[in-house]
Amino acid sequence: MNARSETYGLRLLEVLLEAEEAIGIERLCEMTGIGLDRIDGELEALRSSRCVIDETAHAVRLRQTSIHCWSEFLEARHVNGIGKRVLVYRETTSTQDVARELAESKGEGAVESVVVADHQTAGRGRLGRRWVGTVGESLLFTVIVSVKEVSVDRLVLGSCIALARTIEALTSVLGETGVPGVQPEIKWPNDVLVDGKKIAGILVEARGDVGLIGFGINVHQANETLGKMTEGVREGFGFEATSLRAEGVSMDRLRLLDDLLSQLDRTLGEESAESLHEAWKARSCLLQHRIGVECDGRRLEGRVIDIDPAQGLLLEVERGPVTILPAATTSIVSVE
Repeated sequence: MNARSETYGLRLLEVLLEAEEAIGIERLCEMTGIGLDRIDGELEALRSSRCVIDETAHAVRLRQTSIHCWSEFLEARHVNGIGKRVLVYRETTSTQDVARELAESKGEGAVESVVVADHQTAGRGRLGRRWVGTVGESLLFTVIVSVKEVSVDRLVLGSCIALARTIEALTSVLGETGVPGVQPEIKWPNDVLVDGKKIAGILVEARGDVGLIGFGINVHQANETLGKMTEGVREGFGFEATSLRAEGVSMDRLRLLDDLLSQLDRTLGEESAESLHEAWKARSCLLQHRIGVECDGRRLEGRVIDIDPAQGLLLEVERGPVTILPAATTSIVSVE
């Protein structure tokens, strides 16, 4: 395939991803710059990569992308940031495992790479907990970043905020006119919730100068599947699971990943600590709540009063001083 044909194919996929309804063939040609004599061939190329496209005599609509076209699409759009290299697997133990091996073999050369899987056979969350998922229904990926000048707590906070912003922005665009998007909340240190239910979990690990940020996001799961998953996402005090589909949003996983990578470039690199602090306060479901935690073998209870983007959660401990809780070694066991 020549460079011009590749450009046409990427532009076609971009337009179809962003469309909220079927697009007329002539309009599609105008938006992509592809001639009427070539549009059928470009659409067939997307189908050959296993994308699902509905087509009538006069209009087309993308129903679902295939992971087989994700790498080329994302690398073309993120050449100067996270996503400049994308490795896609139909199945693997966990994207975190693959990313760790890549980081160990290439070191700083692996930074800004992304590892994506359609399914994980041994996905996991923080502190060894199991991550439960179904084939093709979750967005599962790990990004590799430098931690030379960034703390693990900054990575945790920036990742949660980036995901919450992405979900809110995309669901606002894809929803009905005048209806606000889904309003995600952050349950520090690593969960994103919608209406008190877990829609995503994030796992951050540091390996020398390299950080691994793993995402597990529920996208297409129906209520029946979520009921079976709930036991897998409990963290001691009864969180149920939800998904974008269960919240009434139909979204392609590629579009979600594409926008999220752009958000991560901002929150992990460009955005100030003060801005992240304010963003967390606006979305936190823990601020001013009384919680119980386990940290470095200690059990503490107190009121959440703030967060330090570089160090962790500030807990006003009962009959004790204000304590800073680092994300890497803290687990929340109760919330009131």
